[in-house]
Amino acid sequence: MRRIRVNELLDSNKIKTATDLKNAAMVFQHGNDSSDYGKAVGLMKKAIELDSTTNKWLLAATTDRYLLSKGEAQIYGTQYRKKADEPWKLAEIDTTKISDAERIKYGVETLAEQRQKVKEMNSENQGQEH
Repeated sequence: MRRIRVNELLDSNKIKTATDLKNAAMVFQHGNDSSDYGKAVGLMKKAIELDSTTNKWLLAATTDRYLLSKGEAQIYGTQYRKKADEPWKLAEIDTTKISDAERIKYGVETLAEQRQKVKEMNSENQGQEH
């Protein structure tokens, strides 16, 4: 229902500011498929064009989610996965597409920080019943 309403607002030209676009992107970021995630990517790009000070992390996250939904590897490293009794892991990532400097620019941890985060996530889960 939220995505339907946001589409109505987009169609009626009521989403105009960078904040509006970012909020709309957040709705589609939590969508169901690559179509929703792709829309979120486009909305975030427009938000950043309108206001370069917009927090860019959501663009990185929507880009990663979009790529993974199409069966491709993420590039920023914002998406983690956990299957039933298996440990947390960083979802498939292509580490050659962008640099750590670019990750930092988009508010994302470096690859080393991501790997450390996975270790911490898994050590927090030790001793807990599954």
